[in-house]
Amino acid sequence: MIDMLKVGAFELLEARAPDYSENFEKILITSEKDYRVDEYFVENDTLTRFIGINTNVDTGYIESLMKNAQKIDLSALYQNRLVGERGRLICSCEHVYHKDIVDTVVANGVENFLEYGAFSQAGRVCGKCKKMVESVIKESQHLIDPHFVKKSAEKLAREKEIALAKKRIEKYNKLHPENQIDSQQLTSSLDAFDITDRDLNSWISMVTATMHLHPEFEGVVKEGINNLNKVPIIWLELADCSGNSEAFIKTANPGIADLIFDYISLDYHELLMSASGDQSESVLEHILATQKGEYILIVEGAIPMAMEGKYLRIGPKGETGLELLQKCAKDAALILSVGSCAFDGGVVAAAPNPTGAVGVSEALGRDDIINLPGCPANPINIVGTLLWYLMFSELPALDKFNRPLWAYGSRIHDNCERRGHYELGEFVKEWGDEGAKKGWCLFEMGCKGPYTHANCPTMKFNQGTSWPVQAGHGCMGCVEKGFFDKYANERKIEEET
Repeated sequence: MIDMLKVGAFELLEARAPDYSENFEKILITSEKDYRVDEYFVENDTLTRFIGINTNVDTGYIESLMKNAQKIDLSALYQNRLVGERGRLICSCEHVYHKDIVDTVVANGVENFLEYGAFSQAGRVCGKCKKMVESVIKESQHLIDPHFVKKSAEKLAREKEIALAKKRIEKYNKLHPENQIDSQQLTSSLDAFDITDRDLNSWISMVTATMHLHPEFEGVVKEGINNLNKVPIIWLELADCSGNSEAFIKTANPGIADLIFDYISLDYHELLMSASGDQSESVLEHILATQKGEYILIVEGAIPMAMEGKYLRIGPKGETGLELLQKCAKDAALILSVGSCAFDGGVVAAAPNPTGAVGVSEALGRDDIINLPGCPANPINIVGTLLWYLMFSELPALDKFNRPLWAYGSRIHDNCERRGHYELGEFVKEWGDEGAKKGWCLFEMGCKGPYTHANCPTMKFNQGTSWPVQAGHGCMGCVEKGFFDKYANERKIEEET
């Protein structure tokens, strides 16, 4: 907890850790000249509380000491009392200093507190420092270039994102001179599949919007598509029904499916590749040996852990699914778990789970696996995540389950076409009743849309034709943890025991 109070000429700042107790020793640093008092409350050599009067202490540093339970350094505490290059602390809630405000004002031509809100929340969180922020803005006006051309915060943010995307693609080309972005192959594929530029541009616009990127990113997305086949991909099928592979090759828009499938370099996929036997295994071993740290691993299906993984054996050597996964994951640049079974075991792990099936992350004991759950996962979410990684050389923003927020950040319920009937209290009570014929809300029939986070209503399936709720069946929450035991029924959650 951080609190700040200004009374007359005195400013009081307090920061307290959640584990603060009365078993403390106190370190006191004062300055009569500056009317400054800094009190450090220490327990087991870690900082649990700080009280400052007219303090110059960097609260960001104080907060990090408490959050990380770092052992304190007395000399560092003493040096921390001095005003740094960023000047005095103005907003403790946002850790904004005097120079931070001045720099923002000068760089963006900010004239008042209202305009400043587009760049920072300083002065708006608790409001106690609002007058101080306003004062700094006013005092900095003379520093603004009179010929400065103002741009909106949204425009500046877009320009920054576009420049960053271009910079990352340039970096990729420098790191991989043999794999330069080249539109020639894309053009030949378009001709071969008789796909018009209009079809391609329509698909690119759809993917760009789905990934929550500004339309100005469409050119970058197109460049990313050109580069998709430059990245080797290993796709493992473990304990599953192959539903995600089936969905993947039926991605939206006629013809585009063939293009994307051709452009993603699926070097190894037990279901789809033409090679078999020793030939297929030699392909896998070659990738693992010669392209360490370069290939992407996509995993579909759960991993049986019971009986040392012997419930699933694959290939001529009889490797368990766990052994194969561990071998392929060791040097992968990125690992995607695709589908609900790869997420947490899914249907395969349903009670009583005799095979001890788990998801990829649990099987590997890693928390850096990117999860794209669904039964099946929407192919656009797979392609979009691959494009994001390729374009930006990093991962998109993720939720607490390592799911990309652009695909799993909104609730099914919020975008459902039957939401209006929910608000009006119009519910299907029995299958085939009058409400069902009129397309009323399926919540009373056990729809789990209000508890499920995915983009199914906006992206749909089968070339954008439909999705379960549109077809007349409630959402089963297949992208959520433990969905099969918890959500896959036709009962409302409050009725479950």
